[in-house]
Amino acid sequence: MLALVIALLLCVLFSLRAGAQDVIASHAAGFPSVAKEFKITFPSNSAKLDRSYRFNERAFIRLDSLLAVTGEVFVDSVIVVSKASPEGSERGNKALAEGRAEAIRAYVEQTHPELADRVRMSPRHEAWDELRQMLVDDPTLSSRARERALAIIDGDQSSDAKKAALRRLPEYKYIFDNYYPALRFSAIVVMFDRLAFEVPVPDEVVIEIAEDEFVYDQIGLVERPIVIPELPSREPLFAVSTNLVYDFGGLIRPMSWTPNISVEVPIGQQWSAYAEYDFPWWLTPENDRAWEILKWDIGARWWFSRHNASDPMDVLRGHFLGIDFGAGYYDIEPQHKGYQGEFQMVGLEYGYAFRLAPAWRLDLCVGAGWMGTHYRYYEGTSDDVHLIYQHHGKLNWFGPVKAGISIKYIFNRKVRRAAR
Repeated sequence: MLALVIALLLCVLFSLRAGAQDVIASHAAGFPSVAKEFKITFPSNSAKLDRSYRFNERAFIRLDSLLAVTGEVFVDSVIVVSKASPEGSERGNKALAEGRAEAIRAYVEQTHPELADRVRMSPRHEAWDELRQMLVDDPTLSSRARERALAIIDGDQSSDAKKAALRRLPEYKYIFDNYYPALRFSAIVVMFDRLAFEVPVPDEVVIEIAEDEFVYDQIGLVERPIVIPELPSREPLFAVSTNLVYDFGGLIRPMSWTPNISVEVPIGQQWSAYAEYDFPWWLTPENDRAWEILKWDIGARWWFSRHNASDPMDVLRGHFLGIDFGAGYYDIEPQHKGYQGEFQMVGLEYGYAFRLAPAWRLDLCVGAGWMGTHYRYYEGTSDDVHLIYQHHGKLNWFGPVKAGISIKYIFNRKVRRAAR
């Protein structure tokens, strides 16, 4: 009887050992290798991670959700492929690509330390292949424009010579605005082919996220696309600003405060139109001093920066040139005597607008041009009740006509757009 029990135990042990060997053998043979890619984009000339930039927040949510479920067991490696858009110097783009790869590596190591030893960086410098594919796939480009750009990319010139040739193309602005933001990227490729037999795996684990639905089972990863939702966005309507130089004048002398307001409307990505109204109307109770001006301005501005077309609020920032037309009338009496008249002006302006927040700007500008006025000089009576006309004249001025430090707020509305 004892011999029979021993024999049965030996059979069970051999059976368990054979089963374990079968599992190990099947794992060594390899389940289907599966990869999932997540794309993180960067602002121009930057290697700093910005979750709020373009579609990065959604990509990070997807990446973190995926790694939280798969963990250390299923992930074989995390490969980071980084590139820079083909602009600027080749040396600078190499440094950018390497910096972007390093930023992603640091993020993965910090948020998922169990995968720190599986991160592989592969900076590839400039995204010529991706640019070429975008040109091929874009149905809105004319065949002639596509052929011109492809001939440059496929040529045997140096990288810098190709960039210079692309910049001379009439369609370069379209290519720059619509292609280049997506070419400043790091692609995070998560490889799956580890399936440890000793860890129990549920029959099915589902993560519902913004764009895709992922299903994990014992033989790998199955991906099913689902309906892509619409994402909220903001669209600029108009901006309202005030010139702080005029406003703060009242701190020095109360009678010098010049209330003002300006309304500016962005037009496309590089133009805007504005109207400004200045309206100080101060008169002392004794009638001995006056600071009364009503002035209207209209103008247009051309913005140097090629703004990010994927972010509608990325307007009214950077360097600008403008043309300004103004007119008005005035009564300026420093003390007991002064000038009344009408004036007209035209000038050119240059300025720079700092982006303080998505809807806030700080504008600095100066302007020069011509101003002409017809004036009437007067003197007040001893009690300043009456103004006695003395003489009149004309004055033409060529030189500075404008200076400003303005705080600006962009009014906007919420819109919905399909996720990409």
